[in-house]
Amino acid sequence: MQRPSWRLKRHGDKHAVWTNEHLERHLTISVKNREYIYPVIITPKASEPHAFTVKILDIDGMTEGNSVSDPLDMAIVFVGAYSFNNELPPSNTNLPDRKNNQIISLIQVHPDKYKRKHDNKVIKNIYIKII
Repeated sequence: MQRPSWRLKRHGDKHAVWTNEHLERHLTISVKNREYIYPVIITPKASEPHAFTVKILDIDGMTEGNSVSDPLDMAIVFVGAYSFNNELPPSNTNLPDRKNNQIISLIQVHPDKYKRKHDNKVIKNIYIKII
């Protein structure tokens, strides 16, 4: 017996309904806490034995780290910082082809949470003495 697959039945600005012919799932779409998923390619650096570079394909970004997990964290920070001044492209879960010794992975980014954590504005108080 084949399991029925889920399909989008209808959607609006803040709501989506998915069905599999037997059940319906209602999802609320929150613009405030939207998450983005992007594929990344992690490549060991030939010149340094424990260093890796990571390429974020969808925003044409690159960063590096000193372990396999470090560049993933740096990629999330890169996308979060990129979101301050740029519109992020839609999520993409299509994995690219793997070449040689590359590692293919996905990163999940919450730009709103990143902005709340890192958007610290310094406001200086200026006192003027009136005589």
